[in-house]
Amino acid sequence: MVYIFITSLIYLITIACIYFSKKRINNVDNKLYSIIIVLNIIGVIIDISQYYLIIFNASDHIIHFVSRLFLIYILTWTSCPFYKKK
Repeated sequence: MVYIFITSLIYLITIACIYFSKKRINNVDNKLYSIIIVLNIIGVIIDISQYYLIIFNASDHIIHFVSRLFLIYILTWTSCPFYKKK
């Protein structure tokens, strides 16, 4: 199961490297896509860390903290479509 997350992390990092190495037009769509790429990388890292923390029997406080980070990630990711440039 974790192999899927590791593969997707490698894929996301590759996409991010390609996307951020090119010049882009500064508009809302590109800004939103940049935010989503970074958030997805953070989310996959949180998923992988949750998996390994549970497998290696980490303390409940640490697992609870990482679960809260995952909740914050989900809330942030779902609020991205409502992003308005100020």
